[in-house]
Amino acid sequence: MAEEWKRDTPWRQGHLLPPEALSLLGVSDEGTFAVVISHDCDLANDDLEEEPNVEVILGQVGDPGKSGNLRWGKSPRRIHLAYTHPNGDTLLLEFNINQRRTVAKRDLCRYEPQAYGLTRAEREAFSRWLASRYRRSAFPDAFNDVLRLSKLGKKLENKLDKPGGEAVTAVLFDVEERSGAEFHLSVVLLYRDENRYEEVQAVANSINALFESLGDEVAGGGAKIVLKDCVPVSESEITLSAFKKLKKWEKDHMSLRSDPPGEMLGEL
Repeated sequence: MAEEWKRDTPWRQGHLLPPEALSLLGVSDEGTFAVVISHDCDLANDDLEEEPNVEVILGQVGDPGKSGNLRWGKSPRRIHLAYTHPNGDTLLLEFNINQRRTVAKRDLCRYEPQAYGLTRAEREAFSRWLASRYRRSAFPDAFNDVLRLSKLGKKLENKLDKPGGEAVTAVLFDVEERSGAEFHLSVVLLYRDENRYEEVQAVANSINALFESLGDEVAGGGAKIVLKDCVPVSESEITLSAFKKLKKWEKDHMSLRSDPPGEMLGEL
């Protein structure tokens, strides 16, 4: 138990506060968890006038049945993180970016992080998720209107909540705007675990089948979307040039405005 905050603090981004430290946040609910979101460099800063606090977000035990859209940072507001204890126990937790809190370093230094930790892949996904809060891809309003008015966006979310959806690490769109308010869409389902290819392929097949079943119904606000293809692609195989051409689609995605046809509509 430390008496002051030092540069060699054990705290890192992704660490869980112990239950007894939740009182520092004014939280008494035993079912609540708090995860550190401050960057490691800020945590190592022992100048308490410059960096006096640690930022955290609150969450609770997650529902595995809802992991399809919440694993690997596919939703900008909520995320499911799988924690592992040294004894092999696992814990699936759901965190909400809107449940941010701060705790003073001079108070937190009296506590140690929980033994539950994130794998490297989990922590990298967590860091990307935090960054995506302030940097997201933008799509034309007309394109988003079709997703919303036809309920296609919700139907795509439902597909990712089916078995295999949690293996998808990102949903990438290639949107080509044609004349007559028609959008040609190619979908890439990224995945990391090579052993789960068949499951991700099944998700891709279900999305292709969804568009086939909707036909001309994939329209709204005077525009329509035509699916060119939906394919699974391994993170180890996608090229940098191909990656840069694609834009990440996220659950609850919103666009700020329409951009002129043919222009790049933001970066991944």
